[in-house]
Amino acid sequence: MTVPHEYRSLVGALQYLSIIRPDITYVVNSASQFMHSPTKLHLIAAKRICRRSTSCYRVFFGPNLVSWSSKKQPTVSRSSTEAEYRALASAAIEVTWIQHLLKDLQVYFFAAPQAYCDNIVATYLAHNPMHSRTKHISINYHFAMQIPCT
Repeated sequence: MTVPHEYRSLVGALQYLSIIRPDITYVVNSASQFMHSPTKLHLIAAKRICRRSTSCYRVFFGPNLVSWSSKKQPTVSRSSTEAEYRALASAAIEVTWIQHLLKDLQVYFFAAPQAYCDNIVATYLAHNPMHSRTKHISINYHFAMQIPCT
């Protein structure tokens, strides 16, 4: 397969994927600008879009958005479950920090915070982190089990 053909095929697939993954829309749009004459460097850059997952979360206080984040994960995940679990751990860290901040401001909670995750296996993993298939996940990410997941 030639570089231009492989590049166009990859970027076309990424354009389709950006429908369900809006977090990659900007970089896919940037990659699409080189469709007319891509080089090997463009192909390498397009392949990098596929390698790392993006963690994103939103923290609400009641109906109000108080914090959000969307960034590339520092390492390549072996599965979508691992990527979702890492994002859940990041959200748990943020919620814990917000809880401490609000406690310092003397704002008290009537209910415990809840985390919502769209990956059923990651939710199960947050409830039971000692599953035999999670040996490759760093212990730092098991922090997510402190916040109830639904």
